[in-house]
Amino acid sequence: MKILSLLSDKIPRMMPRPEKKQEDLADYLRRALKEKGLTTQEVQNRSERLGNKIAQSYLSKIISRKAGNLTIDKLRVLADAIGCSRREIILVAAGEETGDSVDFLKSTLGRIWLKIEKLPAHRREKMQTNIEMLEQYVDSQLAHFGTGEEIESNPSNGGEVRAAK
Repeated sequence: MKILSLLSDKIPRMMPRPEKKQEDLADYLRRALKEKGLTTQEVQNRSERLGNKIAQSYLSKIISRKAGNLTIDKLRVLADAIGCSRREIILVAAGEETGDSVDFLKSTLGRIWLKIEKLPAHRREKMQTNIEMLEQYVDSQLAHFGTGEEIESNPSNGGEVRAAK
């Protein structure tokens, strides 16, 4: 699941953002590693003990903003290996400010995410296909209608989506 694009690019912001620079995932990880006194090698070792190794080289790519296809499962393992909040690291990766977590979790997407988080790992992996299909659908709608137009759905015609007038 490409959580970075799924959450930050496709979901309208619920609240206006303050003008301060928001901490991205790379900055968050740098800060967390420094605060915890961890090296990327130690994070790799910890993640391996947790059963889902995150290679030191991959972590370095995340920190240098060169990694792609970061999944929720990888973020969870990363959070556990570093010793930080799963919810917080996922929100930061999604481009959401952690102070907005309550608003996000009250949203439909947030409620779905909380339910998926409770599923066993093998069930979450099966959900990934559905989430990727949803992302592709949203991408196709954005490609068709652009990002400047409002999009509305009409349930009476099978949920066909069209630009609002």
